[in-house]
Amino acid sequence: MDAVGLPPIIFVILLIQKGVNSVVIQNIYSNGCSNEEMKLKCPDNHKIAIKRLFFGVKNDRNCVENGRRHSADCCQSTHHDCRVTDDRKYPRLNSGCSGYPSCTTDSLSIDTGGECPNPDWTSTDYMTVIHDCVPENDIAEFCMNHEKRGKYLYLSNQRYPSPIQGGYHHCPCLIKTGSSSGLNIHAIDISITQSDYGPKSCAQEVKIHDSYGMNKIITCGHEGLYGFRPIYKRRTENVTIILDSTSPESRGYVWMQIKAESPDDFVMIYCGDALKALYAQNKKTPESGDSVQLDNPDKDNTQPGTGKGRAKTPEIVQDNVTVIIVICCAVGVVLVISVAAIVIHCRRIRVRKQRQPRNTDTFPSPLPKSKSLPMDALSYCKYDYDEDHYCTIRRSPMKVSKFTEVDTSADRKLREAFLQGVSNGSTNKINTQSPLIKDSDKNVEYKTICKIPPVQSEVAEIKVQTLPHKAKPKSKTVTFSPVAMVSPLNSGSEESVKENNEELKKLTGTFPVHKWQNGQGNGYLPQTDKIKPTVIVTGPQEEGSMSTFHSDNRNEDDSWKSFTTYDDGMYDNIQYLLKQNSENASSDFFSHVLMTKFDEHDAKKTESLSSQVITMETFVLKNRRTTLERVEKFISPTYFTDVNLRGKLYKKTAPLKRIGHYAALDRITFEAAVGGAYTDVSIGQKFGPTWSTHWFFVEVDISRDWAGEEVRLVWNSDSEAMVWLDGQPVQGLSGENKRHDYILSYKQPEDNLSYKLYIEMACNGLFGAGNGVFLNEPDNNRMFTLSQAEVAVFNRSAYTLIMDLQVLYGMAKHLPEDTTERGYQALYTANHIINTCDVNDSSTFLRCHQIADKFFKQRNGDSQHSIHAMGHAHIDTAWLWPYAETIRKCARSWSCTLRLMERYPNFTFTCSQAQQFEWTKQHYPSLYEEIKKYVEKGQFIPVGGAWVEMDGNVPSGESFMRQFLYGQRYFEKEFGKKCSEFWLPDTFGYSGQLPQIMQLFGINRFLTQKMSWNLVNKFPHHTFWWEGIDGSQVLCHFPPGDNYCMKGEAEELLYTLKNFRDKGRSGKSVYLFGYGDGGHGPSEEMLERLTRMEDVDGLPKVKFSTPDKFFSSVERDDHNLCRWYGELYLELHNGTYTSQAKAKYCNRKCEFLLHNVEFAATLALMLSLASQKTYKYPDAELLRLWKLLLLNQFHDVLPGSSIGLVYKDSQEHYKDIETSGGKLLEASVRSFLKCDGTGSATVVVNTHSWERTEVITLPRAETSHCTTTEMQTTEGTVQIDSCGRTLAIVTIPGCGYSFCQPMKYQFPAVTNRQDDIIILENEHIQAFFDNCGRLLELHLQGNSRNGISLDKPANQFVIYDDIPLFWDAWDIMDYHLETRKPIESVIQHSTILDDGPLRVSLEVSLKISDRSYLKQVISLDAGCPYLKFKTEVNWHENRKLLKVEFPTSVYNKQVTYEIQCGHLQRPTHTNTSWDWAKFEVCGHKWADLSEYGFGVAMLNDSKYGYSARDNVMWLSLLKASKAPDAKADMGTHHFTYGIMPHTGNLQDSGVIQQAYNLNNPLVVESITKSSNIPDSCQYFTVDVQQVILETVKKSEDYDNGVVLHLYEAYGSHSPVRLTSHIPFKKAYRCNGLEEPVEDEVFKSMTVLFSSSSDHSRFCVLCYNSKTCS
Repeated sequence: MDAVGLPPIIFVILLIQKGVNSVVIQNIYSNGCSNEEMKLKCPDNHKIAIKRLFFGVKNDRNCVENGRRHSADCCQSTHHDCRVTDDRKYPRLNSGCSGYPSCTTDSLSIDTGGECPNPDWTSTDYMTVIHDCVPENDIAEFCMNHEKRGKYLYLSNQRYPSPIQGGYHHCPCLIKTGSSSGLNIHAIDISITQSDYGPKSCAQEVKIHDSYGMNKIITCGHEGLYGFRPIYKRRTENVTIILDSTSPESRGYVWMQIKAESPDDFVMIYCGDALKALYAQNKKTPESGDSVQLDNPDKDNTQPGTGKGRAKTPEIVQDNVTVIIVICCAVGVVLVISVAAIVIHCRRIRVRKQRQPRNTDTFPSPLPKSKSLPMDALSYCKYDYDEDHYCTIRRSPMKVSKFTEVDTSADRKLREAFLQGVSNGSTNKINTQSPLIKDSDKNVEYKTICKIPPVQSEVAEIKVQTLPHKAKPKSKTVTFSPVAMVSPLNSGSEESVKENNEELKKLTGTFPVHKWQNGQGNGYLPQTDKIKPTVIVTGPQEEGSMSTFHSDNRNEDDSWKSFTTYDDGMYDNIQYLLKQNSENASSDFFSHVLMTKFDEHDAKKTESLSSQVITMETFVLKNRRTTLERVEKFISPTYFTDVNLRGKLYKKTAPLKRIGHYAALDRITFEAAVGGAYTDVSIGQKFGPTWSTHWFFVEVDISRDWAGEEVRLVWNSDSEAMVWLDGQPVQGLSGENKRHDYILSYKQPEDNLSYKLYIEMACNGLFGAGNGVFLNEPDNNRMFTLSQAEVAVFNRSAYTLIMDLQVLYGMAKHLPEDTTERGYQALYTANHIINTCDVNDSSTFLRCHQIADKFFKQRNGDSQHSIHAMGHAHIDTAWLWPYAETIRKCARSWSCTLRLMERYPNFTFTCSQAQQFEWTKQHYPSLYEEIKKYVEKGQFIPVGGAWVEMDGNVPSGESFMRQFLYGQRYFEKEFGKKCSEFWLPDTFGYSGQLPQIMQLFGINRFLTQKMSWNLVNKFPHHTFWWEGIDGSQVLCHFPPGDNYCMKGEAEELLYTLKNFRDKGRSGKSVYLFGYGDGGHGPSEEMLERLTRMEDVDGLPKVKFSTPDKFFSSVERDDHNLCRWYGELYLELHNGTYTSQAKAKYCNRKCEFLLHNVEFAATLALMLSLASQKTYKYPDAELLRLWKLLLLNQFHDVLPGSSIGLVYKDSQEHYKDIETSGGKLLEASVRSFLKCDGTGSATVVVNTHSWERTEVITLPRAETSHCTTTEMQTTEGTVQIDSCGRTLAIVTIPGCGYSFCQPMKYQFPAVTNRQDDIIILENEHIQAFFDNCGRLLELHLQGNSRNGISLDKPANQFVIYDDIPLFWDAWDIMDYHLETRKPIESVIQHSTILDDGPLRVSLEVSLKISDRSYLKQVISLDAGCPYLKFKTEVNWHENRKLLKVEFPTSVYNKQVTYEIQCGHLQRPTHTNTSWDWAKFEVCGHKWADLSEYGFGVAMLNDSKYGYSARDNVMWLSLLKASKAPDAKADMGTHHFTYGIMPHTGNLQDSGVIQQAYNLNNPLVVESITKSSNIPDSCQYFTVDVQQVILETVKKSEDYDNGVVLHLYEAYGSHSPVRLTSHIPFKKAYRCNGLEEPVEDEVFKSMTVLFSSSSDHSRFCVLCYNSKTCS
């Protein structure tokens, strides 16, 4: 009798008999620290030996990053011990319930040489316990044996039952058996905190990975396994177990048992160094979750510790009578079935003899005959691979269609269809409308046998015979599709029975169907006496598996085989689904077999048969568009939410117990809010108006059956809000970005089912409350609806799958179709997941996630572009909301960030602006302390080094200096570190002086992205060296994603790579993600998506990084970067040089006011120290005023692009600075001049370093002293002007003062009228004006050259249409130049006001429109080289732009503009698009158009917008934008500009000094003069005009130190001598932080002191580096 004839029941009996002999040890397991004891029965002369092994990860940062945790120098055995007992009781695993093993041994312990853990090692990852009944003589060897093997092995965390200590742990252990009998793993007590599937999201997990490719993961989704539950049982030799912890906040615990399946087998463990040695022996490097086939050194069953033959463990003696009865019954059954098998076998032999010679086109057997697969009753079949196949299987009804010819490309579709069948198999529906058999060939019969056994019933048996081979066509290829999976019949209704009956009739043709019934459902099966031999096709099939077979290699004597495939990697997933299904449904079983029936005589018809395929469904040729939209709708939050996956995001919801409401009067503190009067409100109520604050008291009761679930508070008020718990701000909420929920508990405990919270609702959105369009003026009456307020159970598994699909969808949609198939792979994977997923059965989610995970595990190459991802929450310090709301935005945004950091330890977040940190410290101290902890951890990263992210064009050089000074000092004081990178992603252009100023403060790196907004030219670089106007260079990077608010999507990564402009020179870039502008920062969805895309084929590599890591890698690796010289001009938003003119006017005035205050206060301090007098320098008040000024230089405030509320605040700030600064200036002047006398006097102070001769206005108290109606007095020349003020001309030394001594000036200013022409003239210039106030001619005295064009008059006011494309307050578009309209309507013709001798002037008034007009006084002072145009404009226009133009007679292709502490040139032509794009540019106090020997300069006291074409220069005066401030610039404005002709070049003309003079008039104060004060004094002298002494201030750190800021103004080199008339002890050069610097520059500088002092020091800061050399 052939072996193939053995019936399957014999195999079952043999298993039963084997199982009887295997029960030899009984265990009672205890959970945790209960009082139960664990008992172990051992035979006589044996003792219980327990070996404990400990493995750990070194406490080294290098060991917890970059996947090195299992490397040889990180993961090692820390110590071990062995204990022996003979009381037949298993001792407790851990002593005293503390879970911490003692390193000391008791009297029964055997010294194994173990040592206590070294302090350099973290808490142990594992504690393993191997125990065995060991012969007494072998105990020592058992304990000392290196192979560490035994009958049982227990694996737990070291401190069990205490939680796993937080940290980054990863030490795999390899478990081996002595044979292939298999392993059995039970979970005794497992609880994993934090929930999600997969290693990319869960903070802890237990992985079980075997040699067949099965990868079982016990994650947060399987928490709470306890009570000795089986988690693994399989016939294998190798299993890898990994306890993985990826979060310092992990808090789970693990205890499991591993034992060999065979009673004669044993278990060996290899962890840490032992595992590495074993891998090295087998020449394979271990990876996370890896398991390999290893040669087993113990297959000879040697006894551990002896080297001899292994002693059998004594078996428990069973009842002999019972055994005999069982054996007899078995033998009888065997005899009966053996006879039947012989008859069947003979029949088969007879059939074989009738077969024709074998055709070469046949089916090979897919597996070797000797292969025995480890399957049980829950598996596909139990196979005995011989010539014939026998299968025991559960299955359900299935559809059958015809064979069709397909090619090998169908493999992937077959796999997808199979998985779809598995997932759909859990439903209880069957489509009775679908056609089952469409057979056009009447001679071919297809039949299906279906049987539905009851749950727990015996498994149905189906005999499977072979198919004759002779009719198989040689030229055909046949594919059997393993997709015959539909829902089983499972209904007790008569209707469904009828439907099912009809279905089966179709399936079985004319064969009668017998009803089969069990206690749990109804089913039908055909009469078995007419069933024909069956061809079985099983699945699943991996891509590339042998699903299509050819017959070229078959032996002609072999018969055809049933085509059967087995996929190791899929087995356990299917087993898991089967298991879940059998546990959760009454009679739902999955089909795994396709069958067709035919007789031997059907072999003649196989030609027809071979051209058809047995399949459950028709494969659709996928349409990319429809499939993409299918994926999109499956996860859409808008469409089909009743049936899609997004609709399952919350498993359960419940209303809140109470919602109490209190309408606050303002933005109040939490303490004040708690005391409010709360009244009950309900969902659907509206709250407002805009900018108001409402507090809610929320009471939550959690249902007890929600225990163990992730529970969230869901709140949507369509506004921003803050959740307060226990008096602390815990998380922000936002309507716009769908941040609607707050996690109350990741695993809801049973003992705390109620919560009380407060919610602070801000009645504004993320972007304010714009009326219609978000940029519009706010709607101040907007109401906000509380649309959702409930508590819900969050479906973490559905959420994880949504994240998978979002990434797959992004890749499928945005990967190029024509150059890569990766997009289609993503698309088919997503489609496959949808087919597999049953949204109503969460057991399918894990399988779907594993499908996605397999896709994501396909890695990139080493040369792939690397993206450094950094979280970011760009929070505009003010913009579409006021400053006060920004304070709350910071708290809302950063609290969200901290919650994410608790769960994602690799997540890094960059945050700039010291001002925002200071606000948080003042208003949210507990939140600030949390931030500091994460700063120390390296996750929350302060960047930028500036006080705010200021505008990059308008602030002065000294303001830039103070931004960095106060910003860097704050970061160093609060966080112990200074910033090395300047962070300014969203301003509207970048001054060419910034690189030098950055370097003065230790900053050598710069990041922005705003240059991507260029309207005309695309900037040519993303990573490059930026060189400033003095040659200073900083490493600059523009994130090529062109955004600082990325969302963590595949499209953005692909665009980043595609857009990167420095390919070849660099292979890395920065990626900033998080909601920005209005704040809120990164979300969990962004982190989840980015985690999945870290290293995925088809996308750039992504890693969470820091600015320092990125820039350091560029500096290290990229040496061929390009260089960009000069400013970074943004070809957009050039209207910000002009918008909100009052803010710019106040900014300029306050900059000079604080300059003057510091100068006077520093002199007062130094002179008081020298004279040993007492003077309190106003450090705190000056710092406060500077911070107010710097705050208002934020890049949406000073440029003029904020709402009106912001400018209401800023005007209050400016008023505060002017008031307080004026008082400080007066007090400081009085102090250093020792105003303690009795005589009244007027003092004039010059705070600049050059001598000034100017006309001043005397205080009214001095009028009687100096006034006369005559032009000349013995005291000097004075004049009463047209306003009744007394004018005098004085000369004041640089950096000094003089008491008022009017001069007898020899060159008076005069005026003259010739017809309609008015002439103003002094010793320097002569100017001719017409009746409209237009300048017709401008001459230098003694020079016939006219500086004004002969074709057009100057000082011509022009108005333009100013209607931008979108950004109203921001932009001036080039087409405005086509709408020029000169203002020629005169209200008052030119009239002479003052006629000398110190000042001559004329006045003119012009009509701009019916709503607006201007009045101008044009004056010329004695001794002044330029004309002044003091202008008053009453402005009420709508989207108009007012300019004044000066056509000159000068021809040059470059105009020179002043910038911060320097100047640069820009073209007057339009040769290139780069030239044309600069039709509106930024300048400061002056612009100069010169040719050789002659030039004309424009000066101003508060304007920044210039333009120049050919010989014409324009100064932009006023805009009239309506968004975001509808009243922007409306009202009355005052400003002054000037025109100055000169000979020679710019540097020699004195233009720079005269512009300072215009902006900062001499300080005139009335004081009481002391008799011992000299009439005049100069404190600092600079001997060359090209070096400007910009600032004199007190040292930040020393009360006796002075700091001077000097810069070279001409763009050259010059030696300089600086003389001080204040005694100082020492002078040294310093950097911007006022730290000493020794270099060659200072050695070339001469510093002279009039005398020395032991009390004070002197610090000089030189910038431009050319300044002092």
